[in-house]
Amino acid sequence: MKAAEKFYISEILTITKEKLIKRIVKGKSIPSLYCITLPLGNVGVLEIYEYRELLKDYYRKKDVTVVGCAVSKQDAFVVLRRIVEDIRQQDSMFRVPEFFEEG
Repeated sequence: MKAAEKFYISEILTITKEKLIKRIVKGKSIPSLYCITLPLGNVGVLEIYEYRELLKDYYRKKDVTVVGCAVSKQDAFVVLRRIVEDIRQQDSMFRVPEFFEEG
């Protein structure tokens, strides 16, 4: 699992962004966390997963890129909305993967 260069975090999370990214990349346990990822298949734009789900063997074998985190599924939708608005403002072609690769 890896974190995107541009990484969004909910205002409600109490952990620092840097510490959160380190724990995600190392696959450490983090209670009550939801992750927004680039799509794992060929369909979709962004996906929301419970972090515990991403730690399972099935997802460990995939190339998962986390682009944002939140404390609940509802909070994840708030962060997701913020991401989509930022992408739309910056890129009229709505190129999602490229948006997260920029520094």
